[in-house]
Amino acid sequence: TGSEAAIMLATPAADAGGKGPELGPDLFRSLASEHPVDPHPNPELIGASVSAAWTRGLDGGCPKFGSWAKNPQFHVFPSRPTKVTIELRQEMNAEGKGFGIGFIVVKAEDDAAPKTTIVKAEMVYYTKPYKASKRIEAKVNLVPRKGGLPYIVIPSTYEPHQLTNFTLAVATDDREMKFGWLGISQTVVVGTRVPRAPPL
Repeated sequence: TGSEAAIMLATPAADAGGKGPELGPDLFRSLASEHPVDPHPNPELIGASVSAAWTRGLDGGCPKFGSWAKNPQFHVFPSRPTKVTIELRQEMNAEGKGFGIGFIVVKAEDDAAPKTTIVKAEMVYYTKPYKASKRIEAKVNLVPRKGGLPYIVIPSTYEPHQLTNFTLAVATDDREMKFGWLGISQTVVVGTRVPRAPPL
């Protein structure tokens, strides 16, 4: 479950997360090229997924740490009120162990800039507690925002500098919802076995 009242938001540090790429449109375009959006792993669902990684400079940890903004960031644009199932998986090590993982969902301030600050009023959901599980999931109610602004999903390990591969997936009943890397969102994929609306 998530509760914004208990979260402690750290102020982003200028050099947090170690040396790495600068957050911005060029970075997310590059990440989108390297890690494209795929259909949801479950072909019966309407949704999409991205397989990526926490790497050096994109390993900021959770919002408890000043480096939290240095993580992969993704946009979600619902076209109508919808419940979105967000699933995060991590690659476990050879002993079957992993890091504490989780994600936050926040309101974006515009439709292009990465999220670098958060106030509690912008927090929609956060994982509590972060668990060293292979998979975590949450259902989050989203509504279209004024001016068409998106939400931002930021997956992370609990502590900074923990590097591993991950897959982030979203599922919804909103066929027009858009999801993707920050600034590069596309309509989610209708599952191959989902009944489609009859032609007009």
